[in-house]
Amino acid sequence: MFCVDGTDVMVLREPLWEELDGKLVVGDEMQLLDDTAKWMRSNHPNFDWFFNRYGQKYQLLNAGIIGSDVNTMLDFLREFLGYYQSNRETCGRTDMGLFNYILRTKFADRLRYGREITTVFKGNEYNTVSWFKHK
Repeated sequence: MFCVDGTDVMVLREPLWEELDGKLVVGDEMQLLDDTAKWMRSNHPNFDWFFNRYGQKYQLLNAGIIGSDVNTMLDFLREFLGYYQSNRETCGRTDMGLFNYILRTKFADRLRYGREITTVFKGNEYNTVSWFKHK
């Protein structure tokens, strides 16, 4: 099961389904969380503590692509939506802050991202390695 942006994601090759079991496959960007700190902080001010603590440690994950086996996706969606429902007013203007927070704190040991999964975000490239092209 994959959830992808509807207008800027293209499938380049079929995912290796057998490699998904228990892993969350996600989009990413080439910079660290801190490299986008101004945008992230202005749109997700209540996650400042998270950006301060992990901004130089974690690569920015992009919510435009996420997928896994159905049970793992349901685990992720329960965590994401549960947090959102309890903290709606503090989640920010987009899903990126909460997306990165949930993935890095609840699923860090099950993440898979990189060029095998997606092309460089906004790179407008095609290749024979990536499963998805993202912009």
